[in-house]
Amino acid sequence: GRPAAPTTRLEYTPRVSPIVVRTPLKQGPGRSVHLETGPDGDVVRVVKRFHGRTPWSAWRDRTRSRREFAALRDLTARGLPVPEPFERRRLGGVWEVSMRWLPDTVTLQSLLPSRELWPVAPERLAAPLGRLLAGLHAAGLDHADLHAGNVLVAPGGEVWAIDFHSARRRRRLRAEVLLRDL
Repeated sequence: GRPAAPTTRLEYTPRVSPIVVRTPLKQGPGRSVHLETGPDGDVVRVVKRFHGRTPWSAWRDRTRSRREFAALRDLTARGLPVPEPFERRRLGGVWEVSMRWLPDTVTLQSLLPSRELWPVAPERLAAPLGRLLAGLHAAGLDHADLHAGNVLVAPGGEVWAIDFHSARRRRRLRAEVLLRDL
């Protein structure tokens, strides 16, 4: 007979150490994000799980995970500041996308209420944010959920865009999309 189908579907498998601890970062009814830490205590990767509870949401989770993985892979290949994707897999009935952890970053949203917390002067972020946005638009990407909570800032003032499950590739971005993102 035929061998049984594998229970895990992988699109790319990184060489990482075994996972010892999973630390939740964000929990919602349809998605959660956690860190996976190896036996040496170092963070190995961040994993987004898509776990809807209905057949419709399970189908949507498959699409969202595929969209996020493909967007991250393409944007990384273009040299844009997004987390490097490691793998997309179906595990235990849910879809997961694992990606590189960006240590010491905070969301732009967490910085906005206070000038004391900023790792660099706010005006120094204007150029990196502009380059990030221009790069996403040049790639034809409509992020659809771009806001200060989906932009990470590092201590040196580097910025990254995250959360691409709603993103769509467009041949041409409409003016409304460009203005919305600004």
